[in-house]
Amino acid sequence: MTVSSFLSLRRCLLALVLLLGAAPPVLAQFKPDTWYNVAHAVSRQNIPSLRSMLAKGDSPDAVDGEGRPALVWAVQVNSIEALQLLIDARAKIDIRDRLGATALYTAAGTGNLEMVRMLLQAQASVDLANRQGVTPLMVGAGRGSVPVVRELLKAGADPKKQDFSGRDPKGWASQPQVQRVIEEAQQRKR
Repeated sequence: MTVSSFLSLRRCLLALVLLLGAAPPVLAQFKPDTWYNVAHAVSRQNIPSLRSMLAKGDSPDAVDGEGRPALVWAVQVNSIEALQLLIDARAKIDIRDRLGATALYTAAGTGNLEMVRMLLQAQASVDLANRQGVTPLMVGAGRGSVPVVRELLKAGADPKKQDFSGRDPKGWASQPQVQRVIEEAQQRKR
């Protein structure tokens, strides 16, 4: 079922309930799902709708039907503006998707230094791992982004932390220059 057909179905059900003269407690069940609408607005990069929904007080901690938070969507669609709006609306900066990934994890994985900096400035937890124990530093190293790796290390990321399979960030590094940066950080941490 598509998003638009799901929303149309909800509207039809609401109209049917109204026609049948349902009592107010029944109507309360059919309140629009603002959490879904915010995440949908971000996923579609609909900034005017996002601004409007947040101004009305809709939750910035929205997740879509698949458990993806609006904050993670903002990073996935590369929307600096949506990310800033959600941060300004006090979204939970370390909210996770159903796989345990945070917005910082996602930004590191895309190599987006500007978003990494925004999230770190908003106090994102630098070593918060996903369900497999993979941290933003590991995924940034896997991406091969020296600037992202340096930024995460500067923010205090642990260069020795291991995922559940025993790989550390150096083991994740896809580029020799990233391996060197992590190796230097590991030596400083001894």
